[in-house]
Amino acid sequence: MRKIGDYGVLVAMPTAATVDEFQSRAADIVVAIMVSTEKSGPGFMSCENRLNALLSCHRSGNVIVGDIDAAGPLVDDSHGTIEVNMQPSPSNNGMLSNVCSRLFKDGRVVVIQCSK
Repeated sequence: MRKIGDYGVLVAMPTAATVDEFQSRAADIVVAIMVSTEKSGPGFMSCENRLNALLSCHRSGNVIVGDIDAAGPLVDDSHGTIEVNMQPSPSNNGMLSNVCSRLFKDGRVVVIQCSK
């Protein structure tokens, strides 16, 4: 579709790649689409190496689109502390939970409600 005349401006744009394909490369802005949900669980995103590659492959900006509750629902303890309420799971290693909590605490999360 990028080669069609209407989208000609996108021809020079790099093609989409998985985190594994993108390792050891960098881009000015990286848009990451996280396809896991709270229902399906974090899956491969709980792998520290892949998450580290995703979070370190941008030079200027990193846009992550996905379910912020994939690692477990974020809860506020009413004292200003926001933590991930993790359900016991062998796939949750903590790094994804820490990243989600830190992004939320730093005001870097935009929540868009979607109808089911």
